[in-house]
Amino acid sequence: MASWKERVRKAVVRIATTTRRDEEEEEDVTRIIGGGLPLLERSLLPILTLASAVHTCGIFIRRLLYQFHVLHRTRLPIPVMSVGNMTWGGTGKTPMVEYLAHRFLSAGLCPLILTRGYGGGDEVRLLQKHLQGTSAKFGVGPNRALLALSILHQQAVQNGSTFGADWSKQNKAKEAGEDVGIVILDDGMQHLSMARDIDIVMVNVVSGLGNGRIVPRGPLREPLQGFKRAQVVVLHHADLVTEQQLRSLRGMLDHVLGSGTIVIGSRMRPHNFYKVDGNSNLKISLEAMRDAVVLCVSGIGCPESLALILQQGGALHVERLDFSDHHWFDAEDLEEIRTRLWQLHRRFKEHNVLLVMTEKDYMRDSATMAQLSDVGALVLQSSLEIISGYGDEYAFDELLMSVAAKHVSVVTKTHEPVHICSDLKAIFLQFISKCFRRLQIQVS
Repeated sequence: MASWKERVRKAVVRIATTTRRDEEEEEDVTRIIGGGLPLLERSLLPILTLASAVHTCGIFIRRLLYQFHVLHRTRLPIPVMSVGNMTWGGTGKTPMVEYLAHRFLSAGLCPLILTRGYGGGDEVRLLQKHLQGTSAKFGVGPNRALLALSILHQQAVQNGSTFGADWSKQNKAKEAGEDVGIVILDDGMQHLSMARDIDIVMVNVVSGLGNGRIVPRGPLREPLQGFKRAQVVVLHHADLVTEQQLRSLRGMLDHVLGSGTIVIGSRMRPHNFYKVDGNSNLKISLEAMRDAVVLCVSGIGCPESLALILQQGGALHVERLDFSDHHWFDAEDLEEIRTRLWQLHRRFKEHNVLLVMTEKDYMRDSATMAQLSDVGALVLQSSLEIISGYGDEYAFDELLMSVAAKHVSVVTKTHEPVHICSDLKAIFLQFISKCFRRLQIQVS
């Protein structure tokens, strides 16, 4: 039996992921027959709407403070590339960070990955595992600007160079790969305290933009006008949706993207499985899931994408057991997993039944997940790859090459102040207009 917190969480998620068209249809049903959204969700709507309005005002004020230099941004002496999103989790930020790190490492450039370490640090541990043995460096903590300055200063002292405006020039003579040459800011779209040269925004095309509202009423972290700050927009899981869904999302984005924005597509490419007994070097072929019945257990932002990947891999039947993003599994959860697995064994007696989880879930608490070794639990290992035919991947490659050469060829936020002023004005006018219309309705 789900706790009341879990029921509220699922209700909020359903409200946020309901499209505007679905909302209008449900409102029509409510007016005609008194149905529509369940009672719990209808009762939450006023609270979520108010909280969303307060949050939107906070975004407005915060951006104004940076616009008028009341709050200041930290500018590092080396290029900074941000990977972020406009919605809540499950957009592929961490896999993209890993992809970029490998690309820069192959070009002889040592990346410094800055991350908050949110949710118990599962994403950090995953990145450290996949980048083990490389020169990649990590900075984990809420004040990522201070972390970066500290690491770069320590590096400058070790090299006997001066840490300042010409610091990067002084270090060009150093052997490639030894010193930090670029900063990758994980989940950095809303981290306005650090100036960046390139903003990459991940968009999960499976979940889309939901109802287009600000959290907690919707899934958006900020108004859609924020897309104008992005130099690159990545349509993640582009291979898991239909052409019609992709065209619909592109049509929405075309109205908010800035001129010259590079749009590309990406997917998660599965490589193999490994058992939860701790030996990740023992690879199990993906053929193991062909014609099998799979129970996929996940505590990630978009569990639907995992199910779709397993279906594409040839699974006969896939059932989901979803938990909240960054969920920490306990003994009660493990018992629920075993029960669901036993039920599938009874329903599909003639088929092989597998228990599959993401590597992110496994890395969050490998000791707990290892307790499922007695039921043969498997971890799916995958990585992000750019796929052709969904945008201008050649322009993206050129952009990465320019950064690797330490000659960033894009305009680095010179257009941002103009857009910030116009965007904030538009948001403010829309807010006043909506309030005025509601007042007119109430008076009439």
